[in-house]
Amino acid sequence: MGRPGFYVTDPNAALEFPRGPRYGSAPRDILEGDLVIETEAGKRWVYKQFTRDKIVVNMRLTAEQLEFFRELHQTVGGQETEFYFVPDMDDIDTVVLVRKEPNFEPKELDDPGVVDGEEIALYDYSLTMTQEPDGPEVAA
Repeated sequence: MGRPGFYVTDPNAALEFPRGPRYGSAPRDILEGDLVIETEAGKRWVYKQFTRDKIVVNMRLTAEQLEFFRELHQTVGGQETEFYFVPDMDDIDTVVLVRKEPNFEPKELDDPGVVDGEEIALYDYSLTMTQEPDGPEVAA
């Protein structure tokens, strides 16, 4: 299985993530968007608006690897522009249309790591993406 990647519009321009996800990143959460109407007596009517996947990819990165995700954040403007997440770059045909979380908030570890015998800063970063409907837009 290959590492994940992404592209904005052109699958031929897909970029592979510099690292794969850490253990524990694989499960997808399910987000439900419901419209709930409740009477004074407490009776509720629930109308399903949407169901979408929430994908979280946890990574531990060097400063150099972190720049890839800073550039992804700037490219898509946080949550402004949807893009295609490729869970496995070995299977470029399987993609999910997503939006990224609005902020870019990596956390520097308290202790440096050692890479190739050199102490360097390491960062934990969670890339959180929510699935978008892949179809025509509906005017409000």
